[in-house]
Amino acid sequence: MVHHMRIVTALTVLAIVPPALAGQWYYQATRDEMTDEPAWHIYTFATPFQRDAITLGWSCDAKHMEVYVDLKEYLGSEVHAQYRFDSDTVSRSQAWDFTARTAYAPDDVVRALSARARTAAKLLIRFTASDGESVTYTFDFDGSLKAAERAQMRSMYLDKRGRLSRFDSLMLETTRTGDTLSFAAAYDRLPCTKR
Repeated sequence: MVHHMRIVTALTVLAIVPPALAGQWYYQATRDEMTDEPAWHIYTFATPFQRDAITLGWSCDAKHMEVYVDLKEYLGSEVHAQYRFDSDTVSRSQAWDFTARTAYAPDDVVRALSARARTAAKLLIRFTASDGESVTYTFDFDGSLKAAERAQMRSMYLDKRGRLSRFDSLMLETTRTGDTLSFAAAYDRLPCTKR
């Protein structure tokens, strides 16, 4: 019952304040209904938040870890990805496994992404389909993009003396959500990283 209520609460939050979710990391432990095998997930949403929430996640079970991006759309049978952390150089283009709408990083990329993500502020990923169409997404790793967005939003509501009205202050606070993690804190909760 508690698990069911958590899911309902999470879906309600997604429906009410989705823009506030971008740039925050979430941890989830699940269990396969048929085999009772445990799995663990951490994920975040692209910034700026879009109507169809683009999700970047790390997922692991007892056997292996994967990094995925849920693109919410089908890009074709062959998808190549390039990524860039902060001001690093852009990675070489590499084929990622692509299902109906989710791209999965190759194993060697999973290790590279995991190692660099621990100290990064942001990640840009560009996916290019075989027809040349491409989409690029930005993911916040340390909350700095979200903090900058929040500061910009607050500045829009300041009066001539640089103050916020009580109402505007309360309204801006409702776009914040609780118990979220930095990437490093979320990643450290994954049991498969301790092997």
